[in-house]
This record gives sequence, C-alpha cells and structure tokens, in this order.
Amino acid sequence: MADKKSNIAAKVRNAVENIILDAGYSLWDVAYYKEGPEMILEISIDKEGGISITDCEDISRAVN
Repeated sequence: MADKKSNIAAKVRNAVENIILDAGYSLWDVAYYKEGPEMILEISIDKEGGISITDCEDISRAVN
C-alpha cells in the first residue's frame, strides 16, 4: 500500500507543480496518508513572506 500512496503523491505533484509555481508559490511536499478512517492528501506550499489562510484557499481552488 505504501508504494501505491507514493505513486498517488507523485502523480499529484506532477499535476499541480506548474499551477503552484505559476501562482508564485513554492511546492515543498505532497503527501498522501491515512489518518484514522480517512485518507489525507496534503500539499505543502511556501512563498516569500510566508503563507496566509487566503493563500491556502487560493491554491486549493487552483488545484481543484
């Protein structure tokens, strides 16, 4: 299952990296993991000056 999760994370990274870079952010990590009964897809971003909740909302909309 770990290989499948890594493969999903890699596919997501490939799909969203240019979107995030074009929006002016850095892509730090993509993780896909189980937490309790849920599967979590986590995309970690950064930019100069730090990240706000609005930045998270904007990137979330862009990658959806």
